Amino acid sequence: EFKGISKTSQIGKYYYVYSPVSGAYEWYDQATETSSIPEITADGIIATGQGFWVRATSTGTMTFKQSDKTANTATFIRDADAIIPTLNIKLKENASTYFGTTVIEEFALATDGLDTLRDIQHLSTGREKGPSIVILADTTKIRKNFVKNDGRDKAFDLVAQVKNEGYYTISAENFANFRFYQNIILVDMESGESTNLKEENYAFYATRDDEPKAFKLILNNNLSASDEFTVHVPTETTVLGNDSGLE
Repeated sequence: EFKGISKTSQIGKYYYVYSPVSGAYEWYDQATETSSIPEITADGIIATGQGFWVRATSTGTMTFKQSDKTANTATFIRDADAIIPTLNIKLKENASTYFGTTVIEEFALATDGLDTLRDIQHLSTGREKGPSIVILADTTKIRKNFVKNDGRDKAFDLVAQVKNEGYYTISAENFANFRFYQNIILVDMESGESTNLKEENYAFYATRDDEPKAFKLILNNNLSASDEFTVHVPTETTVLGNDSGLE
């Protein structure tokens, strides 16, 4: 609650939040317990993660304590239709709520492959209950891979690791907000089966004792729906072993 936060005399007893709906900064006044929009209630609760501004006459401080938190809820004021331009590849355990996701995002200063300054590497302690799917760049497992925004065809090595026996589904999500590629092809490197994830998901059965499953993800505009897609599948496919630590 804003009114419970300790503030020095230089800090005004009101705050602002930017509303994408009104296109302006809306306010809450602690003195009168009033606000400019109904989403900010009389108690002035600030939602978790909400950005807000205060006005200061000079340098001052605000002190946030655990006791300032409340079990009451507040509206997170943001653009509900904000577009996140990423391609999300999701591995779902069909019999539970467990899933893993790897993310691809374009960035002007990025380079294809491993970008140690920007890419988010995969973290595993080996005790997770859910599956994981990662991009493999050399020997590094990546959960978020920034790539050059040049629109060229791209290919990624994927590794899927399951923790429980059962059926799993791989899907491509949010591709409508990502750069347009005619095809988002997933190739099972064991069977050679290929699936355009823009048209359908890919399902498979696995047990926890199976070796990590290797896939190739290909983004391109070169094939029509009637073209045959083939990829070389080696006699033996080698992938990194089971999850362990930060790699």
